[in-house]
Amino acid sequence: MITLSEAIGSSVGKKLLTSVTGIGMALFVILHLVGNLLLYPGDGSTFNEYAHMMAGKKALVLVADLILLAAFVIHAVNSILLKVQHRKARGQGYKVWKSKAAGLKTPSTRSSRAMALSGLVLLLFIPLHVNQFKFGPGIDAGYVTTVGGEQVRDLHRWVVETFQNPVYVALYVFVMVMLWGHLKHGYWSFFQSFGLVTPRSYGTLKWGGTILATVLAFGFLMIPLWIYVRQLGGWG
Repeated sequence: MITLSEAIGSSVGKKLLTSVTGIGMALFVILHLVGNLLLYPGDGSTFNEYAHMMAGKKALVLVADLILLAAFVIHAVNSILLKVQHRKARGQGYKVWKSKAAGLKTPSTRSSRAMALSGLVLLLFIPLHVNQFKFGPGIDAGYVTTVGGEQVRDLHRWVVETFQNPVYVALYVFVMVMLWGHLKHGYWSFFQSFGLVTPRSYGTLKWGGTILATVLAFGFLMIPLWIYVRQLGGWG
């Protein structure tokens, strides 16, 4: 009988773990976007109220952060190990890229071949992004506002100031394009790993991944562009 460690260490086990952790992080991305949409009201009060509410749930946020960190590490490590195993298995590689799912032979997409690159970009960007906003300047640095009669960190001001920098805006947009490709292929890979891709479902799943990735990536990249264009137009 196969042990749990053997199952997890197998190629199938690694693929399933990679898929499950990927879906978990994708759900976080959706929730994160919902929170970020509160940046659109111009005065920033709604977003600061949301940020203050989240800051008040320290235990819950800490547990969520630890779960996300574990999922991120498992996802990244298993992805690398699978890539190494795949390269060893196919030797020098194929001249013609093919992907197989449920008996289907379809040309591998650019997203599929670029998963390693997009994953690396996200791996480098996320710590930068967290450090920029979670551990950026706070009340002591003058970023202070009032929520419910209490002085709290003015995170809205810091976000707006950050996205008034064209370099950071360009970097953010580039990373969101990488996120689009990663989500698009990751969505497909999740269903493929669980054997849910059939000739009938192939088209639906392919378009479902494209739509989901487009909505999320577009939703994120529009925020810095809106802030940047807004300040160029002198809208306040």
